[in-house]
Amino acid sequence: DRHRERVFWAEEGSTKGDYSRSTLHGTYGIRMARMLTKPGVVNSGAAFDLGNLNNTTEQEKILAQDEIFIVSTSKNGQPVPYEERTDGRNYYIKLHKMNVDAFRPFIRIGEIGRHHHEEKQNWLYKEFLVAGHKIGYTKAAHNYKDENRIWKIDGDPNTWWRVNGVVTDATVPEGINGQYYYMGEENSLAFDYYERPDSKDKHHWRMPNLREASIMSMVFPESWFGGKNVSITSGTKSTNLGPKSTKIPFWNIRANSIVRMSDNEVVKFYVRGVYDVQ
Repeated sequence: DRHRERVFWAEEGSTKGDYSRSTLHGTYGIRMARMLTKPGVVNSGAAFDLGNLNNTTEQEKILAQDEIFIVSTSKNGQPVPYEERTDGRNYYIKLHKMNVDAFRPFIRIGEIGRHHHEEKQNWLYKEFLVAGHKIGYTKAAHNYKDENRIWKIDGDPNTWWRVNGVVTDATVPEGINGQYYYMGEENSLAFDYYERPDSKDKHHWRMPNLREASIMSMVFPESWFGGKNVSITSGTKSTNLGPKSTKIPFWNIRANSIVRMSDNEVVKFYVRGVYDVQ
C-alpha cells in the first residue's frame, strides 16, 4: 500500500514503512502477503469486507489484529499499555500466540553469532528480555584504533559493522566495499553489557536478531527510542544482494520503521541488548 503503512514479515526479512519512496520501486517488490483474519471472523475474506465504510478509523478497527505478544515489566506480569512503555526499565516480551514449531532453541548465554535473515538464528524464542538502556561507545572515531569501545549508556552510536564486532579499514568508506574483518561475536557492543550491580548478567546480553528488533520497533513508542531519527540495529545480515538490490546488507530500525538501507546511506546505530527468558 503506497499510502498507508503495512507490516510485511516473511522469510525475506522484515519491513515496515512507506513503500511510496520512489527509490524503492525498482528495487523491492512484495512477493506474497497474507492477512490473518480477525478473531471470530471466518477465514473466507470476511475480514476484508468493509462494506460502505469510508471512515479510515473504522476500517482499521475491522482489520485490526490481536497482538501476538505481551509486553510487561516482570515475568508473567500485567501488560503495559503502549503509551506507558518508557525508556530506563526492562521489558519482557512474550510470544504467547505463536506455534511452538516457530521458535528456535533457547540461548542461555552469549551472542547468537554471525547469521543471515534466512537462517534459524533469526527465529524467535518464546520470551525475551529487553535491556533498560540503549548503549553506544564511550568514544567513537573514524579510525577504530582511536576509539574507546567500552559501552556507555546513551554513548556514541556507530556503524552496523563496528557495533557487531567488525573492523573496517579507515582509509576507505565503511561498508560492503571496504576491507573489513570480523573480530568475533565477543566483540559486539552488547556482549560486555550488564545491568546488575554485581555484573553477573555480563555476557548474557546480546545483539537482537532482526525479528526481535522488528518487534521492538512495533511495541515501543518513539520516546522509548529516544527520538524520531534514533536508530537501533540487529545482528542479522541480508543475503538479498542481487543486481537490483542495495549492497548494504542490514536494516535501519526506528520506531514504526524497519527499512533496508540504500546504497551510500550512512547511519550510526545504538544497541539495545536482549536475552532469552525461560
